[in-house]
Amino acid sequence: MCTCILLSPFEFHYYMSNLSEIRRLRDKIQEYRPGNWTIRDAGSSFEKPSKVQLGVFGVQDSGKSAFLNSLYFAYKGFFSQVYLESNTERQGGETIFRDPTVLTDQVTIFDTRGLLDLSYYKVMDVMNEITGKRGIDPRSWTAGERIDCPIFILKYNSATGIQHCRDFLSSLVPKIRKEFGSYPVMVVTFAESILNQDEIICDITLAGMEKNSLFFIENYTASNHEMDSKKHIALLKILEACIKRADDNITFHWRKEKEPLPKRKCEIM
Repeated sequence: MCTCILLSPFEFHYYMSNLSEIRRLRDKIQEYRPGNWTIRDAGSSFEKPSKVQLGVFGVQDSGKSAFLNSLYFAYKGFFSQVYLESNTERQGGETIFRDPTVLTDQVTIFDTRGLLDLSYYKVMDVMNEITGKRGIDPRSWTAGERIDCPIFILKYNSATGIQHCRDFLSSLVPKIRKEFGSYPVMVVTFAESILNQDEIICDITLAGMEKNSLFFIENYTASNHEMDSKKHIALLKILEACIKRADDNITFHWRKEKEPLPKRKCEIM
């Protein structure tokens, strides 16, 4: 027996508008080519890469894998556990090797090894992974592929605020800004349980982040993934922002590599 749900004209218009926006965002991401969204004009000699690479970082149980599955769902249109969530895999996420997922021919996403914590001492390891000095395989120090846009997943602690990661952010953000000329992207998960988003934004920006690089999302999960058009749009906009950031970062890095060293002034004794 089929149960039909009747929508009011307003609800029907809202539903169709959301579907149209989802299609628009999917098409834009599908049509993306490295260099096409670049904000800084690098000139005709700019060598466009074949793809951009996004890297997702976070502690175990922060919702990192669920976030990646949610992005995949929003873009592909069907839910799949491309990345195992922490409650379905063995403990010790920091020792688990993650393979990259090709979202499109031009966009690859790396689910990096889970961090045990966001302490100040983890910053150098994370930067080594981002810059390709160290691969994402924790069993080897072999150099890996460079991450064009680092994305950090934060599960907010209502009891301690961001005290557990303040030193991490305060050290990490300036290093990423120096490397890329921009901020990392930060995604705060479990958004539906957060009542004080303005307070969180204030705390995180005081630690060095910028407001426009901060997003809140409630992930889809293996046990709760009924399609929500509003959530799909939010996820696709995060993905769009990450690709834009990666696109801009590759031109900044290319320019930095091509810039001649500043001439030293001759000192008269």
